[in-house]
Amino acid sequence: MPPMEFWLASVAYAVFGEAKVVGRLSVTIAAPMPDRRRRDLDNLLKCALDCLTKAGIWEDDSTIDVLTITRGDVHSPGWLDVEITPIETKTA
Repeated sequence: MPPMEFWLASVAYAVFGEAKVVGRLSVTIAAPMPDRRRRDLDNLLKCALDCLTKAGIWEDDSTIDVLTITRGDVHSPGWLDVEITPIETKTA
């Protein structure tokens, strides 16, 4: 199974039964690394956000207004903790 399909299947399993989040969003990601090799955090984002989109968590990742990613300590295997929070919009 190619890597993207593996991650999509993993995400779909993890979020099975979760309701779709609508509206403007804030997404916070904690990324404990599996080892001490150098990694660019921004490379983790594309796959993670695309998998969440394909799994139906939100309509599109263009609804994300706030995006934070933090490198965690080394834990094998590595993983991503994703927190999705709707942003309340002010009405005039």
